[in-house]
Amino acid sequence: MFLGSCPYTPAISHYLWGIMETLPFREWHIAYTQQGRGETILFLHNGGTSHHIWTEVAAQLQDQYHTVSIDLLGYGESSKPGHSYTMDVYVDMVRTVLDTLGVERVYLVGNCMGSAISLHFAKEYTARVRALVLINPLTEATFSKGWLAGVLKARQLSPKLVGGAYRKLSALRLPGWTASSSLAFQLGRRGRKENIHHDEKLQRLHTSDGQLRSMLEVLADIDAYAAVDAPGFTDGLPPILTIWGEANRILSAKAGHQLNQTLAPRESCTISDCGHLVMMEAPNEVATHIREFLHSFETTEETAHAI
Repeated sequence: MFLGSCPYTPAISHYLWGIMETLPFREWHIAYTQQGRGETILFLHNGGTSHHIWTEVAAQLQDQYHTVSIDLLGYGESSKPGHSYTMDVYVDMVRTVLDTLGVERVYLVGNCMGSAISLHFAKEYTARVRALVLINPLTEATFSKGWLAGVLKARQLSPKLVGGAYRKLSALRLPGWTASSSLAFQLGRRGRKENIHHDEKLQRLHTSDGQLRSMLEVLADIDAYAAVDAPGFTDGLPPILTIWGEANRILSAKAGHQLNQTLAPRESCTISDCGHLVMMEAPNEVATHIREFLHSFETTEETAHAI
């Protein structure tokens, strides 16, 4: 990691305690938290959550890495303009975050749409990415094999009609009583046993203003996510680790295994009894997989340089 003279270089207390900060992105702001020192890991969450899902994993990695967890545009404490939730904007957002923090090269760790954003960023800025950790990567194929596939099929069959319905729905705010059941649907047996669906921060995010609009906009930009399914998309990209929650109902882990034929990850693993929020359900296992993967990559890189 290199920290330039940028005014957003954090104080030491921010490294230790992960105080929430913001940085400018276009006419908006992006909220983030950071801890630790060393090479930078940037965490990108899935739709409907925030940087909060990475809290335990980041805490376990900050002894060796500088961990940065952001709220994507439209989520958490970041700006919610109600538009511009497209892949090109998200890729530019990642670039802006790295430039503002003075980070030259980065490890990208994403969940769901965060994985797709990571891949597209690496495609455009390959030299800036050291490696990719893709957790439950969202593509058209993995979504269309999940339990919510009908939502996507309806939009594809009748885009104008469904698009109009989406615009009306996007103005709504999800009621509080739907939070626990919706979150439980995203979890495997392990997460439900740990009562993660009753996590207060996740429940507040679920019912926050603009949340539904931000998630529906992902479907409007599904072609960008479908691009990842194409053979050769990852040609020339940095090493990849894929992690799947075996009991994921939002995205199909089975389709994810088929996607690995396209992604050609250096390593891949599946964590049992966990779903879409596997990093909260099994933080120790996820952190260990990330640490071991990055360590093996760094060891290989050091050996190559020595030769």
